[in-house]
Amino acid sequence: MKSPLVSAGQDYQVVPVDRIHPHPDNARKGNLDAIRESIRANGFYGACVVQRSTGRILVGNHRYVAAVEEGLADVPVVWVDKTDDEARKLLLVDNRTTDLAVYDDAALAELLTVVATDDDLFGSGYDDDDLDELLRSVDAQSPEMGSDECYTPASLFDTLDIRFDLDPASCPRELSAVPADRIYTVEDDGLTQPWSGCVWLNPPYSKPAPWVDRFLEHGHGIALLPASRGARWLVRLWEHAEGVALWNGVFNRADGTSYAQPFQTLLWAMGDDCVEAIGRVSRVRS
Repeated sequence: MKSPLVSAGQDYQVVPVDRIHPHPDNARKGNLDAIRESIRANGFYGACVVQRSTGRILVGNHRYVAAVEEGLADVPVVWVDKTDDEARKLLLVDNRTTDLAVYDDAALAELLTVVATDDDLFGSGYDDDDLDELLRSVDAQSPEMGSDECYTPASLFDTLDIRFDLDPASCPRELSAVPADRIYTVEDDGLTQPWSGCVWLNPPYSKPAPWVDRFLEHGHGIALLPASRGARWLVRLWEHAEGVALWNGVFNRADGTSYAQPFQTLLWAMGDDCVEAIGRVSRVRS
């Protein structure tokens, strides 16, 4: 039996773009650049909800405009039988319910971090600057939640039993357990500095790709990174690193608490001494 709350007279159809048109009373101003990027990255998803009698779009006005600008010839449509008054009300409520929604910032930060780590943020509506700002905000509100400020515990270095010449992505020296003779903090911008000797790398997990490229180019050291299925940088590590081992530990926070990342973490080694060192943590694939 059909629920009385499900509107009758809804039909799905794929139609030419010139058969429908934006509603002239739509007061919403959408970000067409972001929607076009999404269409390029993800394709056109969902459907425009359209008043059957007029061809006016009630839901999906900007998605339709972006689709036309991207050269789509057809779009999926759900036809609805609405009077003009009912159509205007639906136009309003669809926009308003979006306005009234709120985010769980910690959950959003974790999701964006996973997406950024797996591939990149193109087509998500967010960029690296958005993620950095969100991580800073979440960390300030609740330091136990996800951010790039996670420090490797001394116990891992006790097991590795190796000394490093450089940590190019270091926290402040007083918070670091890394046995490195030289460090670069965020103020130094380690990606632009010279690297030499045996390197320890625990980079920002929100955007590891440039650090991975630099690590592989340098060719000597150990990198600690998440096991992110499908990430392009992980594929590069798998192809070029000389050894990889699983680490099941947890990270430290500046306040002394521990933090477990929501994904497995791997040690990647370049150089015979580093491959030998990660072998003391777990079985090495070489």
